[in-house]
Amino acid sequence: MADTAFLVTLSANLNSASQGSTIVWNFDKYNPGNHYDVTTGMYTVPSAGYYSFSVAKRGNHAHGTVYLIVDGARVAWTDGYNPDHSVPQGTSTVILKLIAGQKVWIENRESNVVYGIEPSGFMWSWFTGYMLFPL
Repeated sequence: MADTAFLVTLSANLNSASQGSTIVWNFDKYNPGNHYDVTTGMYTVPSAGYYSFSVAKRGNHAHGTVYLIVDGARVAWTDGYNPDHSVPQGTSTVILKLIAGQKVWIENRESNVVYGIEPSGFMWSWFTGYMLFPL
């Protein structure tokens, strides 16, 4: 099951994350099975099972909302609300029953910046997932 796991972030701040766009996490910190595609931003479920997915997003608006999408349907979201319009941070974790071939990705709600990885290696925003157990 280890080859189902992935951890991705952004190689730099994403300064043009438009509303409704897929966040393409282009820097894979861990992706041994290559089930996450750094060119499309989508994870393809390799086999049926229960999966855990987490996302953290730091942005630059009052809200830092992103959606977790499975095959085009919104199944979860996170919103890092900050009323002074500084840098909201939000995280979310879900457990989903999925079948092989399904696609999972993160969609940006607002047009804003998504902070990436710093030169030190510190990740402000990331997307990760792995199979808990097979069906």
